[in-house]
Amino acid sequence: MKDQIFCYFDHDDLVDDGIVWNKAVFVVAREDIQTQKEADEYVARWLYIDGAEALGADGKPFNKMVGKSKDAAIHHLLIDTLYEGLKLKKEMAS
Repeated sequence: MKDQIFCYFDHDDLVDDGIVWNKAVFVVAREDIQTQKEADEYVARWLYIDGAEALGADGKPFNKMVGKSKDAAIHHLLIDTLYEGLKLKKEMAS
């Protein structure tokens, strides 16, 4: 099988909070990816990496997020955290 990434879109309506949360679900088809963590890292690289190479503390090279890629990743993490908090608030209220 050729390496492939499939993307499916969905949303959650948080009517009480006045928010619609758009979601993208990625399905990764690669023989060398066996875990969710590996798939998450692969998709993040595919979406966000600008290609700046750096050396980690362990001496291994890695692609470093820079510029718009870094900004997009940070924005995603902040929005995801907000969304999870709103979901938890809603669950606790019910």
